[in-house]
Amino acid sequence: MRRAFTLIELLVVVAIVAILAAILFPVLAQVKGAAKKTACLLNGRQIGIAFLMYAADNDDHLPFGSFPRRDLSWTHQCQPYVKGRALFRCPEDRSTNWDRPVPGGMPVTRLSSYFLNYWMMTGAPPWSRVRSTTWGRSGVRRA
Repeated sequence: MRRAFTLIELLVVVAIVAILAAILFPVLAQVKGAAKKTACLLNGRQIGIAFLMYAADNDDHLPFGSFPRRDLSWTHQCQPYVKGRALFRCPEDRSTNWDRPVPGGMPVTRLSSYFLNYWMMTGAPPWSRVRSTTWGRSGVRRA
């Protein structure tokens, strides 16, 4: 005599699997979100290390900001001290203008998900009448 599962037994097994999946999927989504936040924090740590390495090689001056010229951006100056440009993009950043500019917006792409405090770069904000002597060379000197 052949022994097989009944329809009721199969439905019970499917229901149990569906309940377990319903419980596990939100938990896995939370774990994925926590992993992205951790990766973002680690990117910040690596950028900080790149800043210190840059300063060590440049008479204790921190990288210069992108004001007034974009090609002087701190992301470009820290590039030799990091593995790649992916470090400057947080995994949580859903921006679309990394490879091409946003239509109708500024005609530039993003350089980083992270913001650099302007006071760290030159010692004077861009709207200030004070002109920093470090413009064109590097940022402020580390204390």
